[in-house]
Amino acid sequence: MVSDFLDQPQSYRRPLYITNRKHDVIAVDLNDPLEANIAKVGMLALEDAESGQIVWVDTNDPVWRKNFAKQNAHFEAAKRKVFSNAAIDRIEINTNQDYVQALTLFFQNRARRVRARA
Repeated sequence: MVSDFLDQPQSYRRPLYITNRKHDVIAVDLNDPLEANIAKVGMLALEDAESGQIVWVDTNDPVWRKNFAKQNAHFEAAKRKVFSNAAIDRIEINTNQDYVQALTLFFQNRARRVRARA
């Protein structure tokens, strides 16, 4: 499953659990560093990709920056917990890095784990 998983875990937890019962599910977690560390550029219009809703934020506001960082940390902890509880492997892909290297390393390590269990 390929996603950024930047949503509340209840929106994807159950489908992942159900799918993982009959299939080998791997979470390909796409991360854009520009989304996690928004530059201090003043007023910025952010659009929710799903709803189309536009929200204006002041990226210079330390309270907004703190809350934004908290929300990102919450999403990260929540998705790690969901993947762990569902026994789903996760590949972290950063959009500013070579994805081939990340995928190759993941599958090499996964093959070693499978051989070690056999």
